[in-house]
Amino acid sequence: MDITWLGNGCFQLRDNELIAITNPFPSTIGLEIGSLEASVVTISNNSEQHNSSGLIKGEPSIFNSAGEYEYNGIGVQGVMTTLIEGQSFETRNIAYNILISGIHILHLGDIAAPLTPAQIDELLPCDILLTPIGSPNTLELDDIMQTIQDLDPNIIIPMQYNVPGSTINDVELEPFLNKLGKNEVTPQNRLTLSKSNVENSSMELNILNPQGKPSDTQSPKLI
Repeated sequence: MDITWLGNGCFQLRDNELIAITNPFPSTIGLEIGSLEASVVTISNNSEQHNSSGLIKGEPSIFNSAGEYEYNGIGVQGVMTTLIEGQSFETRNIAYNILISGIHILHLGDIAAPLTPAQIDELLPCDILLTPIGSPNTLELDDIMQTIQDLDPNIIIPMQYNVPGSTINDVELEPFLNKLGKNEVTPQNRLTLSKSNVENSSMELNILNPQGKPSDTQSPKLI
């Protein structure tokens, strides 16, 4: 399986002809995802920054709500996370456990409240965790660390932090690395692994370079 990070919350998860895309974003965030095809697209919430499924080619099946799904050999378990005070149902967040070729990839989306024991049970097992690292719209860093402990992933991949070209995230990666005690991780453009690679890993941190290309259309920087 290959995992490619385009930027923000958008990943391409690919194993031969099985392709899932998470949270595709518009070029207005300062990056472009380019021409991507997929069988499955998952959308964590209705924010424009996560919901540009119209950019994905190939007539994919689009999942944007809680439930259990299967399409073209890809399994998807969507779990709505807890709303915080003042948050409307329309801005709800869905975390997705995506099953491809026996590997469970958990995308937390814009998780804003700690997972309950029942939510954890629904989202497990978690082989690979795609997680935000603390921002005004998600859990604070200490709560993220507790969530990682609760889910006990084999591999951790951070997302939704400041990268060159992006206009929407001012969160820096360094505090997250400091919390994990992993300051000497070499970023890579793509993570390629097998089920045995995953099973032999324990809380292994992988940093991916965003593969989204700089856009000519940018919105003002959002904090």
